[in-house]
Amino acid sequence: MRPRWISGDTPDVVYIDGAGSNERQMIDDGQLMDITDFLKDTTNADGKKLTDILISQPTKYAGDKNYTLPLVFGSWGLFYDKALFKEKGWTAPTNWSEFVQTSEQIKASGISALIHTGVYPYYINGGLVDSAMVAANGGDGSILTKQASLEEGSFSGPAVQKALSQVEELVKKGLIDPGAVSLNHTDSQIQWLQHKAAFIPSGLWLENEMSKDIPSGFEFGFIPSVAQDAGQNSIVIPYTNTIAISKSAKNPEAAKAFLQYAFTEANAIRWAELTGALMNVKADLTDTSASEVVKEAMGFFNSDKTTVAPVAVLNADVEKAKQDATIALATGRITAAQWMERLEAAAAKARK
Repeated sequence: MRPRWISGDTPDVVYIDGAGSNERQMIDDGQLMDITDFLKDTTNADGKKLTDILISQPTKYAGDKNYTLPLVFGSWGLFYDKALFKEKGWTAPTNWSEFVQTSEQIKASGISALIHTGVYPYYINGGLVDSAMVAANGGDGSILTKQASLEEGSFSGPAVQKALSQVEELVKKGLIDPGAVSLNHTDSQIQWLQHKAAFIPSGLWLENEMSKDIPSGFEFGFIPSVAQDAGQNSIVIPYTNTIAISKSAKNPEAAKAFLQYAFTEANAIRWAELTGALMNVKADLTDTSASEVVKEAMGFFNSDKTTVAPVAVLNADVEKAKQDATIALATGRITAAQWMERLEAAAAKARK
């Protein structure tokens, strides 16, 4: 694709994903059409206002401008085996106190409560830490966008302190598998599938990724977040891949019509059935052939008891600092205060 963009022979519609793709860079380079006005009132092919049927809203850039639409939608969260929980009499948690209580029951049975992908710490950040920060911020996801904007103090406020103290609680109570720090994604997932641990943070691709290794009778369960207090909304930390229109599109009206066609419930259902993943459209998957875990996840996304946080991408150096600090926190090598100090310093350096 790159030679086409350089030569000006661009596609009308572009799906932004894959090695070397960078949405923010394409916007900075003036490659994508400003679709802010188009999105304000446009309807899809079914006559429904397009932005009303989206699970995740388009990212706003400088000047509250929109250049892309999230097409693929996924969520981080915690996964567990429903069959194992039923066998053991454990209750799937809906808030932090229930999560700690269930995790202590699991530990008492001789199984690790939580295992994670220590080699890639963004798994535990996406599946636990980020939702904890949003929950502690009263369900307000702006805490993540402030961090992405490198706003001073955004990595050390009361909400961050509360979220990190929850991780410290897990460490102090021995509820995190100590061997997780050295595991990659597949190794940790294999151990989880073998019931060496009960919970694992991951994304909705997990079932497809491990399809060849799933034991007979294993039943995927999904919880978007556990850090919230009783009665608070569940928090969804999304990941998306976007679609956009080239600024130099030869057929801009046809490109807009294609977006109106693509974002319909019928296409979202077909997408889920064919791919095992979710399209960024609220749809009823109950009577479809989509996987049960995808149906369960969509149930959360459609619920008014769920808050979908904004997609927020950190500066690369700050992201690395965050991953390193979270692993150190999850292994008890640093405190919450030291995590915050590290991240504030990394953000200050990036601002310069």
